[in-house]
Amino acid sequence: QGVEVRFDWRVEGERILEARFLAYGCPYTLATCDWLVAQLAGRRREAPWPGDPEAWARALAIPLERLGRLLVVEDALRATLQAWSAMPRAGNALC
Repeated sequence: QGVEVRFDWRVEGERILEARFLAYGCPYTLATCDWLVAQLAGRRREAPWPGDPEAWARALAIPLERLGRLLVVEDALRATLQAWSAMPRAGNALC
């Protein structure tokens, strides 16, 4: 089964104001994305998400056999952070 994840963040200055996601994957993938977007609002650029895939698996009681799917989620977060980092540091934007 494939997994595809994309995050969109509305940011202002150094903070995430709002986060959304589009995902195709198993229920564990969707639950992780849903949990993460609830955690992202108000976080700063230098620490935009809590923990790592292993911590998310523990927090959500996801079997470690599914860790590979959470690594795809982490890659999507990193891609969004990279897009944010490429933007000017002032103003309100969607990345």
